[in-house]
Amino acid sequence: MLALAACGEGTVGSNTSSSSGAGASGAGGPGAGGSGSGGSPGPENEAPTAAFTATPASGVGPLEVTFDASESSDPDGEITGYAWDLAGESVDGVETTRTFDTVGCHLIELTVTDDDGATGSVTSTVVVASGEPTLPPVVNIDASPRASAVLPRDLATNEGIAHFEGTVETDGFVEVRAEVLAGDVVRSTASVPLAARPR
Repeated sequence: MLALAACGEGTVGSNTSSSSGAGASGAGGPGAGGSGSGGSPGPENEAPTAAFTATPASGVGPLEVTFDASESSDPDGEITGYAWDLAGESVDGVETTRTFDTVGCHLIELTVTDDDGATGSVTSTVVVASGEPTLPPVVNIDASPRASAVLPRDLATNEGIAHFEGTVETDGFVEVRAEVLAGDVVRSTASVPLAARPR
């Protein structure tokens, strides 16, 4: 039996970028961009945006996942390089496939490079379960807010923050999902992937 605990903030990770800030490197001239003599500097290069899909993003191991970075984009040029870090394995290309045998959460990072050398990166998580879900699930909640508790609130978004801790003792599940209810109406949902850890 494996105990399961949350391994991240969800399956969509942060997107970061780094721009070289340089214009085109062609020869300069009156009114021409570039770094050559006699011309004015070209516009600052904008970094590309990395994006990808993982199909499927979770499931029972061994899990074959196809990664597709074709949704990545560059606002002022084109993407010339796609570099993947698949849980420690480096791969290049717009699309790639890998099979995950180990149960748990696997961090995936994509870094794209544009034709001016600027880069953008994004991370996500693939979750591998140890077997088909066993029903009903056995869940232990160790910490949760009281039903009448006043939650800390973000004034900018008017959203409250609740903290939960616990374990899922049943094999086969890949995420924990919470629903915020107003009466019988689901107002919002949140989910986190599960990481397996030996007892």
